[in-house]
Amino acid sequence: MSESEKYKPHSADYFNEERNFWWNQDFLELMGKRWGLEKVSTVLDVGCGIGHWGQILADILPLNAKVTGIDKEAQWVEQASERAKALMDACIR
Repeated sequence: MSESEKYKPHSADYFNEERNFWWNQDFLELMGKRWGLEKVSTVLDVGCGIGHWGQILADILPLNAKVTGIDKEAQWVEQASERAKALMDACIR
């Protein structure tokens, strides 16, 4: 097996539907109130992976809030961008 075949990007095993159930909406809304997220206008998601947290937080952040994600894995940033675009397209419809 070559080195490139052995390499597995960080968190690859955790990007699945099960991850969406780790945090429920009620808990996120409660924590958002405690943290004052209603006053936030920008969020930096370091190690964003496929954009999981940015999308979950989108429901509790103000509508004009901007979420920017960075990750060392270019493939995750690309997937996060695609997921964000699909979410925005769905919201516009």
